[in-house]
Amino acid sequence: MKVGVVGAGLVGATVAFAVVLRGSCSELVMVDENEQRAEAADISHAAPMSHAVRVSSGGYEQLNGARVAVLAAGVNQTPGESRLDLLTRNAAVFRDVVPQVARA
Repeated sequence: MKVGVVGAGLVGATVAFAVVLRGSCSELVMVDENEQRAEAADISHAAPMSHAVRVSSGGYEQLNGARVAVLAAGVNQTPGESRLDLLTRNAAVFRDVVPQVARA
């Protein structure tokens, strides 16, 4: 089964690491706006010590065929920013991300 993780920050990388360690998929694709972050997630280093999982990164088109897509994209709260303001900024992120995931 193919799993995609969108967002390679702390949450996304942790989810991807857990998926690999548990052997929850045969293929894992990391997608991030910052493609270098997705490549540098180092999740592939865990695969040889756990289950046979093919790990790759790329754009949203790489999610094609994924049975599960974990959306871990978002922005961090800035000092002094209210939770409502943070929600507004993250809603904008999801308005951009969700249609691209759905197309894939």
